[in-house]
Amino acid sequence: MSEPSRRELLKVVCKCDLYSFVQCLFGVLEPGNRFMPAAYLELLCAALMQVDARVVKRLIINMPPRHLKSIVTSVVFPAWLLMRDPKIKIAVICHSDMLANDLASKCKPLIESDVFRQIAPQVKIRQDRDRRMDFETTRGGGVYFASIASGITGRGFDHIILDDPIAAH
Repeated sequence: MSEPSRRELLKVVCKCDLYSFVQCLFGVLEPGNRFMPAAYLELLCAALMQVDARVVKRLIINMPPRHLKSIVTSVVFPAWLLMRDPKIKIAVICHSDMLANDLASKCKPLIESDVFRQIAPQVKIRQDRDRRMDFETTRGGGVYFASIASGITGRGFDHIILDDPIAAH
């Protein structure tokens, strides 16, 4: 198969399947670490795809720490949603500004990565709305990262992701 054909196939597969998208972009998020396929990640991605398809309206995900829940749900899933529809508006709300900042510092560079741009060249971040925790695409979509204390009043979102909304003590 020629290189252009392989790239086109990769685009199609990543647009249709979140798990494939996670595998494809894992090296951008975790340079030097190898993606370890896992059935629970396939199930997580399938559940999130059901949310995107509006089959599931509310989803609660409980997983042990260090199992990629936040990476998949709050970093890669928003990027995948924007790849599929650059007009979609997403909020990622966390218990602390520090966690929101950490997730934002992974999501925005992911969207700006060469790998993502090869898969989704239509997604471009507006230069005048290019903040790490609140960025917008040239098509009007975007991602807003904040803490519970920040509030989201007055803003409309297509998806609201609550990632660890309660601090563990």
